[in-house]
Amino acid sequence: MNDEKQCCNNTDQPDANLDGNQSQKGSCCSAGASCGGMTTQDWQGILAQVKAVLSDPVNCWTKIKEEQKSVKEIYLSYLIPLAVVGAVAQIIGNMFFGGAFGFIHGIAFTVVTSVISLALLFVGGYLFSTLATYFGGTVKQEDAFRLVAYSATASLVAGVLAIYPPLAVLGILFFLYNLYTLYSGIPAMTGIVEKRIPYFAAGLVSYLVAGFLINLVLIGILGLKLVTT
Repeated sequence: MNDEKQCCNNTDQPDANLDGNQSQKGSCCSAGASCGGMTTQDWQGILAQVKAVLSDPVNCWTKIKEEQKSVKEIYLSYLIPLAVVGAVAQIIGNMFFGGAFGFIHGIAFTVVTSVISLALLFVGGYLFSTLATYFGGTVKQEDAFRLVAYSATASLVAGVLAIYPPLAVLGILFFLYNLYTLYSGIPAMTGIVEKRIPYFAAGLVSYLVAGFLINLVLIGILGLKLVTT
């Protein structure tokens, strides 16, 4: 741990050598050392990916397919940071504008729903992978997860709207863009073309039903109560 901190705090070393290899500082930090949280470079990468998915979802899928990032990498380097930003925005919005729950329960609700949403992306990947066999395709679960995960970009970005609750209604537009992104990615990520519409419909319905049931059960277990004021 001390070596990692020393490596990350040593700002005198260049990030890369002339031959293109990372220096000790760069390789240490990219290997998971704590450099005070997400770095500027990390966020630049996230924003670049967000821009690519939102501005050109049809063509970005080929690159996503080629990158072959693991489920863990996508969660840690993309999904969780975006979800955290949305969660913080929601907590701030509830703090200043009030919410359906009390402050403490509101934080608990935000955390739980954020975790559930992230977990559901993995469930969605499993569902789309399993359903592919019924529509003439054989899709690896990792590719199906990438399809579902990156398709959620618009809604994850829309999480910042929660900082001003009246804007939250616009979330439906971002969700609709999620659907377009998901539909546009099916050929590249699954190879299903002729039966894309029924495959998309079956996967979406299964995903929404699973999400509804999981949210219903877990939020019920949590026992959150509306504030009566």
